[in-house]
Amino acid sequence: MTYLGRLIFIFMVLAGYAAAGAAQDQIPRPQRDAREQITVSPATAALIKQAEAGDADAANTVGFQYGNGLSVMQDDAEALKWYRKAAESGSGEGMYNLAGVYENGYGVKRSYPEAVTWYRKAAERGHAGAHYALARLYEQGQGVAKDPKQSAEWRRKGEALNLKPRDK
Repeated sequence: MTYLGRLIFIFMVLAGYAAAGAAQDQIPRPQRDAREQITVSPATAALIKQAEAGDADAANTVGFQYGNGLSVMQDDAEALKWYRKAAESGSGEGMYNLAGVYENGYGVKRSYPEAVTWYRKAAERGHAGAHYALARLYEQGQGVAKDPKQSAEWRRKGEALNLKPRDK
């Protein structure tokens, strides 16, 4: 690599770091009012209202916000509540996220069998990530008997959806 090429490469890396830092500053964080009480933005309050009214996608988004501390204080129990509401309302993404909560033990006791149940439901709705998660769990024998054939079958089904695995 030439000297100029190295300089360009270093510049690109530094520009990437600067952009990542700026993006971090864009993430909405919870605010406190004059009495130091946690408040939510009007947009988040509206989203919560939609979720409470039965909007499965809104419930999943609220769960994601609580799980990651975006616009609200991070709270695994609240994330679980909203992911469950989304999943029980038929959201494949909510089912996938609920399965992840059980697989990783966020706010609940880790339960691979419960994770398998929800991943399977999400996979039945065409969620590619759920297919790959099931392939991994069958490969590792977590929540199900170790079964390379089932693992390969779930991976094949995920690949048929023409998406890349999130957790290979």
